[in-house]
Amino acid sequence: SASPCARRIKRLEQEGVISGYRAIVSRDTVGIAMTVFVEVSLNNHQASSIDEFEHAVVEMDEVISCHVVSGAYDYLL
Repeated sequence: SASPCARRIKRLEQEGVISGYRAIVSRDTVGIAMTVFVEVSLNNHQASSIDEFEHAVVEMDEVISCHVVSGAYDYLL
């Protein structure tokens, strides 16, 4: 039978408390030499343009995170 800990983990997954797991890739092992931050300004702030940009970023394997920011830029990748 499942251990009490395994049952709790399963319950937390089913309730959405645990939303997933991730792998942390060793940058040195795969030869990634640097981290780059990119500031992005959109020319058009209509909802359709924002959605198009965000969907495009999701498809880019190189982008690790995308944040909406305030100030001179719209996004920080």
